[in-house]
Amino acid sequence: MDGFVSGSTGCNTYSALYDSEQERLAIREYTQVENACINKDVLSQEGVFTETLERVATFTASGNKVMLYDGEGTEVMTLVKEG
Repeated sequence: MDGFVSGSTGCNTYSALYDSEQERLAIREYTQVENACINKDVLSQEGVFTETLERVATFTASGNKVMLYDGEGTEVMTLVKEG
């Protein structure tokens, strides 16, 4: 399945395409719209977020949550759909 994801990284917004097959996940064409952000802590958080997305290999979904795992099966992030 191919799809599209977007959201906020704290100060900036991002979007990406993804490919998934069963529980495998590949995020591609990640883009980020950079706004003027003066909070260095938020900018650091955004860097961690972006680096973590690059490590994602598999996922599971439950309700409005998607849990992302690295290649070793360690959960690295949980995404929650708003609304």
